[in-house]
Amino acid sequence: FVRAYGITDSAVSDAMYKKIGSLSPLKFVPDGSDIANVVLFLANNNLARNMTGSIVVSDTGMLLDIGCTREMELS
Repeated sequence: FVRAYGITDSAVSDAMYKKIGSLSPLKFVPDGSDIANVVLFLANNNLARNMTGSIVVSDTGMLLDIGCTREMELS
């Protein structure tokens, strides 16, 4: 997650991870294994056999939270 923003793991303190995680609706910072699990699910013909042309978002709920925040700001 933080590497997507150009931040290396060694540059991020435990306190920063906790802060970043606290901003997520699921309250944690995903790591490579979380994305790998999504890939494994999609690669499994039995589990993902009905998925075609889908966009899969694995962001610990950040997209949903941004949408809810914008909705609240508009009202």
